[in-house]
Amino acid sequence: MKKTVLMVLMMLVVSSLYVTAQEDTSDPCSGFWRSISCFLFGAPGEGREGVVG
Repeated sequence: MKKTVLMVLMMLVVSSLYVTAQEDTSDPCSGFWRSISCFLFGAPGEGREGVVG
């Protein structure tokens, strides 16, 4: 069980680092984590409201 959890966490960290290296910084909603943030809380400076906010 511990090995499975550790492997999932390692894959998450490695994939997030890979996505961070690949994303376009000119768009505030580019990349995996930023797109989730824009979906939940809205796009900053564009007036789009998110699901939560």
